[in-house]
Amino acid sequence: MTYSIPKEEVEEVREAADLYDLISETVTLKRSGSEMYMGLCPFHDEKTPSFSVRPSLGTWHCFGCGEGGDVFDYIEKRDGVDFQEAVKILADRYSIPLHLEQRSGPTKFSTRSRLLEACAEAERFFKQSAKEDPARHLENFLSGRQFSLEQGEEFGCGWAPNSYDALLSHLVSKGFTVQEAIDAGLARKKEGGGAYDYFRGRVTWPIFDSASRVIGFGARRVLEEDKIEAKYINTPETPLYKKSRVLFGLNLAKEEIASSRSAVVVEGYTDVMAMRFSGVKNAVAACGTAFGYEHAQILRRLIQDDAVGKIQLKSEKQSRVVFAFDGDEAGKKATLKAMELDSAFLSQTFVARTENGMDPCDLRMEEGEEALKGLVERAKPIYEFIIDGILNNFEKKEDVEKAEKIEAATSVVSSIKDAFLRELYTQYLVRKLSSLLLPYLDSKLTKSMLLAFKNKSVDSPELSERIGILVERSIKNLERKKEEVRLKEREAKEPEKHKESVQDPVFACEQQLMAEVVQRPEDIDSDLWKNLEEDNFKAPVFKDFFMAVEAAGGIEAAKEAGSKEWVRRLMESVPSALYPTVPALASIPLPPASDGTVFSTSLIAKILELAIMEKEVFYKKELTEGRGSVEEILSRIQNLEEKKQDLRRIMAGKNEER
Repeated sequence: MTYSIPKEEVEEVREAADLYDLISETVTLKRSGSEMYMGLCPFHDEKTPSFSVRPSLGTWHCFGCGEGGDVFDYIEKRDGVDFQEAVKILADRYSIPLHLEQRSGPTKFSTRSRLLEACAEAERFFKQSAKEDPARHLENFLSGRQFSLEQGEEFGCGWAPNSYDALLSHLVSKGFTVQEAIDAGLARKKEGGGAYDYFRGRVTWPIFDSASRVIGFGARRVLEEDKIEAKYINTPETPLYKKSRVLFGLNLAKEEIASSRSAVVVEGYTDVMAMRFSGVKNAVAACGTAFGYEHAQILRRLIQDDAVGKIQLKSEKQSRVVFAFDGDEAGKKATLKAMELDSAFLSQTFVARTENGMDPCDLRMEEGEEALKGLVERAKPIYEFIIDGILNNFEKKEDVEKAEKIEAATSVVSSIKDAFLRELYTQYLVRKLSSLLLPYLDSKLTKSMLLAFKNKSVDSPELSERIGILVERSIKNLERKKEEVRLKEREAKEPEKHKESVQDPVFACEQQLMAEVVQRPEDIDSDLWKNLEEDNFKAPVFKDFFMAVEAAGGIEAAKEAGSKEWVRRLMESVPSALYPTVPALASIPLPPASDGTVFSTSLIAKILELAIMEKEVFYKKELTEGRGSVEEILSRIQNLEEKKQDLRRIMAGKNEER
């Protein structure tokens, strides 16, 4: 039989309903003009906000998917109900009594409404059962994790009696049918007929939908005699509860998520509690499943997801998602799953993990609330975390295992869809490999491993070429660094009187060259520049700046880019600590432009000649002290002398051109 709602009561509900508040429960809205708000559409996936809301008119519309309507249309679309059910949902929310007019027969409310009422009644039952439980199971569980009863009440914790059908009998006494209890996921059918409670002898947490209505439960095993061995069980899939679309704790965290434009994703119920009571009030968790794409979309709409977070600009407006999973195997798998979801966010994602692998709840118990807050604050970008994890204990592995680790790390970089991040982590991996492989230059596999990285198939030919350039440079750097390490070790043992104080003139030379790079890169001889290496520069600031120049494309890219574009690229490439260096170098006086090429060439030649002279001194000392093969040392000295003569010929040629 059907029923109708008086028109005047429908209008009363419409007048009472606040469209802005309803939509803001799942979508962060930003003012656009005097009477309109915009946000990411909750009904389709989009990167740019096209969902508009006009509270003064009581209407909403998405320019992307075309959906729109009034407040009742929104509830129908959001909850998957018909018009009458939408009116009833809003009437219940705003405490407006409805006088239903029967058309024939008794009034019958929709299944969805009845299931919501059954879940709400179950929550009340579990809470009351906890108070009446003589064994105080809930209190003992909470205190064992350093939570108070009051904190448990904030999350709605309860106790499901260890009884065959205590909840089912209670629901039937309240007018619900056995089938409604089964459909709500609160009871299960018994073979041969009848039904029994789904949750028995367990601590419970209610799970809420976006409108803060109970739609299901999570439950934790505490009794040894519990025949269900799973530590946690959750409501099965029901018309209300879809685990891929539900986040535990969102009802408490959504305001903080929206205001801070950040979210922390953990694994379990107690982890969410630990975060919240440690001051991290934007924590949520997936329920009974891994964090997935639909979960990501829920958070995107709340944090106003945008690309500012992806490029890691340090500002109050940065959007951010942190995954703080456990250190066990399940947590590691969840982290890898989160990496696959990184492209679902425009914001960059981060990982927070304790060194000893404790979960957030255990960390709070062992080290206190400040330790948990610090864990979130120190979170690493997810790709950096994954690469570091793969290359962990690299030095303890055999050559074959080292090669496998490099291959795995390379695959991670190649899988990054965002071009900016792929380039960023290409450079990160090359730098890390250069450092890790330094002690293993004598290994036969070292060069082949690096070249395998160079030849790794990637999405973009341009990126492949970029990887090749960086790795070839790294190979040269590794060979040179092995020699430089020995030089520095020997020089450190020499008396102070044998060391020349050349820091000031060397610094000035390097500074002048980098000023040329910033201001007049067209004056620099590209072929001569290619001879420079990172360690040719003595001042740490110019070592880093040289690498930033290479990361920005090198001198050839500078010549093609033009002044403003080149400076912009440099600002993007330098570490944040070097930001002031770019404008400072741009302000250093240089010789007239007509003398620029000769000037820059002389600077490069001086830097290279100094490096050659240092090596000559080193080899001559080895020769004097009888270290190594005399023939090999003399050959190296001869090669260095030839390089020095080549430099002088280049300089002479430049002077003649002038």
